Amino acid sequence: METYVWASGMESCPDGYERLMNEGECFEDIRVHFEDLDELIINNKSGCDHWFWPSKGCFLYEETNELMYSTCPESQGNGDASHTLVCKVITTGAPTGVPSGVPSGVPSGVPSGVPSGVPSGELSVVPSRVPSRVPSGIPSGIPSGIPSRIPSSIPSGIPSAMPSAIPSAIPNAIPSGIPSGVPTGSPTSSPTWSPTGSPTGSKSPTGSPSEIPTRVPAGAPSGLQTEAPVETSIMDTYVLATGVESCPDGYERLMDEEECFEENRVKFADFQVNGTNEVSSCSHSFWPSQGCFLEDESSMLIYSECPAAYDNGDASHNLVCKVIPPTASPVFTLAAMPTVTSSGSSSESPVVTLPGAGSPTGSPTESLIARPPGTGSSTESPTLSHGI
Repeated sequence: METYVWASGMESCPDGYERLMNEGECFEDIRVHFEDLDELIINNKSGCDHWFWPSKGCFLYEETNELMYSTCPESQGNGDASHTLVCKVITTGAPTGVPSGVPSGVPSGVPSGVPSGVPSGELSVVPSRVPSRVPSGIPSGIPSGIPSRIPSSIPSGIPSAMPSAIPSAIPNAIPSGIPSGVPTGSPTSSPTWSPTGSPTGSKSPTGSPSEIPTRVPAGAPSGLQTEAPVETSIMDTYVLATGVESCPDGYERLMDEEECFEENRVKFADFQVNGTNEVSSCSHSFWPSQGCFLEDESSMLIYSECPAAYDNGDASHNLVCKVIPPTASPVFTLAAMPTVTSSGSSSESPVVTLPGAGSPTGSPTESLIARPPGTGSSTESPTLSHGI
């Protein structure tokens, strides 16, 4: 190959060549020559005079056959067609006749097909990490530090200091006769069938009561107080029957006009009353029948005197309902016991007074009069008389 060539026509250096970057070599007399160029002028000019010069390196100006050296930046590339790059052949060092004393740090990719006749006399300090696929028939004199995964069928003469992870299925034939000095912190999963002779007393009671209490109460009450009693819900005194509905269970229409118009008397838990209209009439056909009601638009109480045919009115006129008071249980009063004479007549009969008996309002009373047998009664049974 030629030592120097030029890359004509704005081309890069051909394969096997590279840019001549040494300025001294570029200007050395009779150093750079081309086989197909007879006359070559060394200009000794170094710089970046024009934009069409190539980037840094030795180049040939073809119009005058002058060698020049460019210091232009890489952005100018290979210059124009008349300023061609000077390229030098890439040389590699010739192999030495004697091999190097120190082998290369990287082994050859393909080992030799025939191994060496004599193996090395020294054993390797560190054994191979991968064991052989076929183990030797005779075990080694010294066992490995890691035990086998499958234990031997014959136990060792001296047991290991660490117990096995899984205990044996059969316990010892004879348990130890002396209990441990410190009991376990948690009870056994399987308690004994027979209780101990005397129970142990706990130092402190449990923090939470048992789910199933004992049938026999404690001798003395505990010092802890029970929680505050839960208040039972009390029905509201007044409610509204919205949407042409009747009064709910446990309530009835408020029929008392004075109670309807009494200031701050009728109140609702979920509704604010704006006041009373003090109107008592039957002004419209959509009003409900007689009784107190509330008008949606004004949120005011009005008393209707409309007939029963008007029923519950329309959806904007809601009935006012009042809770029905609980009825009192009947009270029975027993009068004086009868005195029976020798003739068989009684001087006085027992009287059982029902609710309303002896009412100061003059309402009818009912008295249950018991007569002894044979005192003139045809049926000889107690008679019921009505007081008027």
